Amino acid sequence: MAHVNPPTITAAKIEECLDKLAFFMNRSKDPSAYLPIWKRLENELAMRRDVDDMLAVARARLKQSKHQTGARS
Repeated sequence: MAHVNPPTITAAKIEECLDKLAFFMNRSKDPSAYLPIWKRLENELAMRRDVDDMLAVARARLKQSKHQTGARS
């Protein structure tokens, strides 16, 4: 069986899920029942943003490193 990578979950997709969840919470007689899901999505969003930020820093460092290496030659 071939290994298939799951799709990447983006910050935008998590934001979309939070929007939809807010809609359902607003229509619910017991919106607090959705709070565990809300909390999980908020945590996932924070982690996704942290990963995105770290990757951006790594890319910037690589770009800077290549520039400095080229200047030394």
